[in-house]
Amino acid sequence: MMREFVKDATKRFFGQVWDDFLGYMRVYEYIKLKAARITGKSVSVPSIESFWYSILGDKFGGDKQPKFLELRDGDVLKFKDVFLTDWAPKLPGRSWTIDGVEDYANSQQHVDGFLEVDEKFYAVLPPEGKKRVVAAGYGTIRIARRMRDADHFMYMSLVSKDKWHCDLGIPVVVSRQVYNKFYQYAEHGSPWLREIEGVLHLDEELPFEKLIPRAIGALLSPEAESTLRYRAGLPRCYLHVVSPLSVKPTYNDSHPMATAWTQFQSTRREPYMYTYTMFDPTSNDSTESAIAFIQHYVREYGGRKIITDFDGQQPRLEAEIPITSSPLKSRKSKEKVAELVADYDSWIKQKLRRSEHYW
Repeated sequence: MMREFVKDATKRFFGQVWDDFLGYMRVYEYIKLKAARITGKSVSVPSIESFWYSILGDKFGGDKQPKFLELRDGDVLKFKDVFLTDWAPKLPGRSWTIDGVEDYANSQQHVDGFLEVDEKFYAVLPPEGKKRVVAAGYGTIRIARRMRDADHFMYMSLVSKDKWHCDLGIPVVVSRQVYNKFYQYAEHGSPWLREIEGVLHLDEELPFEKLIPRAIGALLSPEAESTLRYRAGLPRCYLHVVSPLSVKPTYNDSHPMATAWTQFQSTRREPYMYTYTMFDPTSNDSTESAIAFIQHYVREYGGRKIITDFDGQQPRLEAEIPITSSPLKSRKSKEKVAELVADYDSWIKQKLRRSEHYW
């Protein structure tokens, strides 16, 4: 009985690792997905919570039950009183799920101590706690601006004032014209939108073998393949906004909090670990303190090398696999991705073998 429990927990953990891996590797695909034909149905969405409840259904884990809406691919959605930012969630919707809410709550139960960096004090969670926070869907990214596709130019997010965090936002893909309009109002904060309107793109997640090309070496052992079905399998969705007339921005001097994060390779028993900290993207001091904290944490927990970065416009960490472009397109990054998948495979087999020793 204990052996099966441990094995199941191990597979669930690696399901979350795969989700995080795919969320990072495929972030640029949001600006390649094409929305369906517009249905003609127009829906006013009362809140960010209502949107995620309508998308997630019985997987929704919010602290209250908002209005449920029947949303379809191609519907025209309207939001009011929201904020737009080019910092967006790596795993959109995950923090709104039942598992995400539970993982985050459990992560806060143990603290290793407190750390002072740049005259700021941080509560330091152990690696297990950090892992749970990232698994809960926290981890913000900013991708590089696309130059070629004018209609699918930038991946962004919508955030509300009552849920003031980028990782709780709704994914938005905007045209170059919309981004330029946003940028005019974004110097000191996240512009407030009296109203925004866009087309919903909604589809199901694809199997792993269709997501990661075999050409990069993504051949998995049976043990590793057995953990893939433990992925959350959340639907992929975003709001597509093409016309600048669909956006009505106003200056705002504040910005929702974001999560600086990374995965790093460690010399300790677990070969890969995570760390994160919250920061204000409009504050240089806040950003630099977050970077310093991450670097300190990596050193403190036996870090050999940093794998991922959270900023594709201005790289903040010396990452093996940056997101200045799609990691699956860059030849150098593809080699590193192949190495990472192979390491994951070995890690999974090792952990599952250990679970066989429980009675």
